[in-house]
Amino acid sequence: MTNFLGRIFGYCFRYIYDLVSAMGPEPESISFYAITIIITTILFRILQVPLGLKQNKETRKMARVQPKMQEIQEKYKNDPNTMNAKLQKLMIEEKYNPMAGCLPLLIQLPIIMAFWRVLQQPEVFAFQDGTFQNIQLNFFWVPDLKVPDPWILPLLSAIMTFLTSYLTSKGQVKTQVGEAQERADAMQKNMMIMMPIMIFFMGKSLAAGLSLYWTVSNSFMLVQQQYFNNVVNKEKEEALEESREEKIRKRKN
Repeated sequence: MTNFLGRIFGYCFRYIYDLVSAMGPEPESISFYAITIIITTILFRILQVPLGLKQNKETRKMARVQPKMQEIQEKYKNDPNTMNAKLQKLMIEEKYNPMAGCLPLLIQLPIIMAFWRVLQQPEVFAFQDGTFQNIQLNFFWVPDLKVPDPWILPLLSAIMTFLTSYLTSKGQVKTQVGEAQERADAMQKNMMIMMPIMIFFMGKSLAAGLSLYWTVSNSFMLVQQQYFNNVVNKEKEEALEESREEKIRKRKN
């Protein structure tokens, strides 16, 4: 599956490279190859925006349901069986599927892995005609994107990974209570720290082109996630306001 997608993405990568290289003289500081990585990454991210919108739609739905969930959790906190039954009923009534938000992530995973294969072995997936040996691979301070950059790009990749994870966590809706939620929060914090560290050390050993891809990709995701967070926060405020108004009406009746 990865090889199949790798060939498709490799063809797209080569097509974009040919377009870029035909535009004029190659800049000294940044190669056509580096420009192609940046453009291709942004285009692939744009194509994945509908998946992000789908995931955000489920998060927004959860934001609207959250006040009702919290009310049930508080009311039946000493009766877990009744609480779970009531929450399940609420999910059905609101047509909310917690797993629906995971589907876009699962779809994106093979796409990311395939594109990594292209950048790790461009001569296999994009430049099968042997021309790869003759093209420039520099990117500002990096003389060759086919070899690892020891510090700067891996560090940028780690920083962007942390910022994206941080914004993603801010946009999530808490669905549990008590110790269960505390454990989930602790696990998320640990991942927020461990993932950037892992990305940093991977970047130091893999082709610098991969670190460039990861940095550009997460920069795009950072902007996208900030927009999604603003939408979700607005949904949360509206849902809380509706919940307060509903409680006031019940008291009056």
